[in-house]
Amino acid sequence: MEHNSPKRILIDIEVNNNLPNEEIARLIGSTRAVVNRHIQELKKCGAITVKRNFIDVQNVKTLIAIAEDKY
Repeated sequence: MEHNSPKRILIDIEVNNNLPNEEIARLIGSTRAVVNRHIQELKKCGAITVKRNFIDVQNVKTLIAIAEDKY
């Protein structure tokens, strides 16, 4: 018996980030406080985790939904 259920594709994305939040803010024309706030929001909703020098995308769908909603 075949199951025609959609297959889940797991995507593991880890972004090397050796820039301080202050430098990220400068590059995008923002402030460190705003960058920190958005990172905390993304962590809280489970879209990302942050490790030393790495941002690990935990939920691509959530991240895309947030980006589409805000822009």
